[in-house]
Amino acid sequence: MILPLHQGESARLYWELGRRGAPSTGEKRRWKYGNLSEEELLTLAVLQTRYDPRLMAILVDLFRTPQTNLHPIQFKERLREVEALPIVAVLGEFVLEAAVPVQVKEFFRFLTSGVRPVPTQLFYRGIYPLGSKKMEEAAIKPLWGFKKWGFLAADPPLLKEDAGHPYLYDATSRFQILRELTSQKPRFRLRDYQAAVRFSISRQQALKDLRSLPWIKKSGLGKGTLWKCQRL
Repeated sequence: MILPLHQGESARLYWELGRRGAPSTGEKRRWKYGNLSEEELLTLAVLQTRYDPRLMAILVDLFRTPQTNLHPIQFKERLREVEALPIVAVLGEFVLEAAVPVQVKEFFRFLTSGVRPVPTQLFYRGIYPLGSKKMEEAAIKPLWGFKKWGFLAADPPLLKEDAGHPYLYDATSRFQILRELTSQKPRFRLRDYQAAVRFSISRQQALKDLRSLPWIKKSGLGKGTLWKCQRL
C-alpha cells in the first residue's frame, strides 16, 4: 500500500466506509485497490489515519458498533503484516471511552493482546510543521490515548457531540498544562483549568489535581474561589 492516499483515493475510502455505516460520504472514484475484503479495506483505513486526523474520528465512530462482517483473526494478521496493530490500539483507547457493547470490548481486547508500544514518535505524519506550537505541544503534553502506545499527538479525534469527553491527558501532561496556565494567569478559577484540559476530566479530578500541588494554593470560598501560584 502506497501512503498517503491521494485525494481521489481518499474520497473512495470515505465512500467505502460510509457504505459500512461510518459517518462519512466521499465519492465512488476509481482506485488501484480494486475490490478489497473487509479486512484489507479497514487495514488501509487504519494506516491512512496517520495522515488524516478526521479519518481517525470516523473510524472511532465506526468501531463503536460490532463489525459483523469482519473476521477478527484475519484482521489482526493483516494488521500485524503492515505493523498497524499499535495504531489500532490507539483507536481502541478512544473507542472504549464510550459505552460500547461487550462484543466491541472483546474485539479490541483480542486485537491489542500482545501489542507493545512503539519507540516514541509522532503519530500524525506531515501534519505538524517542524518547530510549530503543535509540534511542541505534542512533545511536552501528549494526549494519553496516543502516549500509552508510544505515539505523540496534540489533537484528539473530533468525535460527535454526543460521544462524551474522552480521557485525554495523564497526570504528567496535566501538570505541564497547569504550569503553563499559572505562568499566564497567576490567579485562576477551577473552570480555567478545566478549559485548559479541554474539559476531559471531572470537576472532582480537577480539584484533586490542584490540591495535590504544594505550589498552588486556594483563596476564597464559593463562587469567589481562586487558585493562585506560589512558585513554579
